[in-house]
Amino acid sequence: MKSAIDGLHSFPNGYLIIIVVLAMASGAYGFMNLSSVVFGVPNYYRSDIEQSDKLVIGFFNVAISVIAICSVMFMIR
Repeated sequence: MKSAIDGLHSFPNGYLIIIVVLAMASGAYGFMNLSSVVFGVPNYYRSDIEQSDKLVIGFFNVAISVIAICSVMFMIR
């Protein structure tokens, strides 16, 4: 069983670290988008569509970064 897991990925660990760093940056960007809409001062100059776009982009950035980090952790395990 261990030998099957060892051959699961062919990336060197450096590439996996780069993927984790990029996923963390994407997650931070998504969290900033979410927090600017949810916790930020109400911006009356921003339309409802722009606020909705920020919520959707922020949510998907956070979701994609969590999935990427979990998959890399599974591959390294």
